[in-house]
Amino acid sequence: MSKRYLSLAKEHMEFLCKSQDSRRVGSKGNIKATEYFDQVINQNGWSTKKTELDVIDWSTDGATITNRGRTIKAFSSPYSLGCSVTAPIQVISPVELNTDKFNT
Repeated sequence: MSKRYLSLAKEHMEFLCKSQDSRRVGSKGNIKATEYFDQVINQNGWSTKKTELDVIDWSTDGATITNRGRTIKAFSSPYSLGCSVTAPIQVISPVELNTDKFNT
């Protein structure tokens, strides 16, 4: 492969992979990457068709779990809808402690 093609490939990959903060669907980086790809393809004699999608750029305000006044950090799933839930704690699998170590 010629040095010219390698250089072009590197240039395209750096733009698409390094220069964008994020390419999440709906983000500014995703839109810029799509426009860049369309421009490069058109400059080389190809054509593209775009399907406009009504999507949002996902963001989070964080997530926490609070039990008896103690708050721990949790992680929200990308693109999940926000919520505020109150529910009892449910034990899934108890942790058994070896109490012999505490009695010495």
